[in-house]
Amino acid sequence: DKVYWSDGDSMEIVNYLFPETVPSSRNPAKETVAMMHLFDSLFGPYPFKKEKYGHAQMLRSGGMEHQTMSFMSGLNYGLVAHELAHQWFGDQVTCATWSDLWLNEGFATYLSYLTFYHLKSAEESREELISIRNRAMRENSGSVFVVDTMDVSRLFSGRLTYAKGALLLRMLEWKLGSDNFYLGIRNYLLDPKLSYGSATTLDLIRHLEAVSNESLTEFFVDWFYGEGYPTFTVRWGIENGFTAIDFEQVGNSSVDFFDIPIPIRFMNADRDTLVRIEEDQLQEKVLLDLGFKPDSMEFDPELWIMAKSQVFKESEINLILSLYPNPAQNEIIVRHTIGDVTDISLYDLSGKKLNTNSWKNYLGLLEINLPDLSNGVYILEIVGLNGMIKDRFVKASP
Repeated sequence: DKVYWSDGDSMEIVNYLFPETVPSSRNPAKETVAMMHLFDSLFGPYPFKKEKYGHAQMLRSGGMEHQTMSFMSGLNYGLVAHELAHQWFGDQVTCATWSDLWLNEGFATYLSYLTFYHLKSAEESREELISIRNRAMRENSGSVFVVDTMDVSRLFSGRLTYAKGALLLRMLEWKLGSDNFYLGIRNYLLDPKLSYGSATTLDLIRHLEAVSNESLTEFFVDWFYGEGYPTFTVRWGIENGFTAIDFEQVGNSSVDFFDIPIPIRFMNADRDTLVRIEEDQLQEKVLLDLGFKPDSMEFDPELWIMAKSQVFKESEINLILSLYPNPAQNEIIVRHTIGDVTDISLYDLSGKKLNTNSWKNYLGLLEINLPDLSNGVYILEIVGLNGMIKDRFVKASP
């Protein structure tokens, strides 16, 4: 096979395969050409175009890129894309320290996904992205940054270095915009001080900040050095002609608040629109004038951000603004516009009504003591002048 460049030059792609695997390898081998053109268009010229590229089949499982010749157990589509990506991220520029290993493996994982996005069907692309997300979000712990570089299993963690590293890049593309993201990456690869040498994460940050004029310090503190991911509770509805959204973000013991814009799609039978919410606090209410009345909403429809979510549609979203902390320990606080509170009830998940602990109602703020509750999930029911609201919360010991 050969790859033909836009300037008229060509380069040979050489494959050394076991004879019995040649028939099943023909399509993946030819697909290497399309991948090569894709990476060339997104990230700059193939770094070794005066030489060659190819695959050498081996008896061990998996793949291992080498400059211009990757060793492969077989020509699996995703594996071919991953090892080809390393010609840019690993061979043209390699990580300067083991702590920055994601600069090789996170990039290669994301570029492999990009081949599905650009060259395969929408269904295959989404399946691949969901597979990466499921791997990264299997546990809500662990940082992309490697603390113990003597721990080989942690260095090559498929969950953190590969999958979470890939999602970190996807979030950067969403946060900065694709134009700035790819320009910054190309500048990083072609930087004379880095190209055909080594780089750190700070070098990448420097180039992305230069093209976007945006500080990425907080983003990397949260997503690179910090552990895990957030969970969002989103309530929405129509309030005085506006579309109202009430956000609550719950972090973890490592990161209280994750810095990331939130994509939301609103729809009805005739129209839809995607809005970008620049959330800057744990609880936040936003009013939007969409120009139409939506009847449905989707949180992060294209899976740009690494987060879990639960969405509720409220007939009157302004009755309950937030319930926190959740999980709760000794007390829970409810911000509301229900007016004068006349009754509060607590139920367990079986529907059994429990004795209500002492509570205080201030203007729009309700404080409820919880010292006598055992750990578990409960339903809070509040009745007031403006109606009734229900919400769930978790009681957890300190």
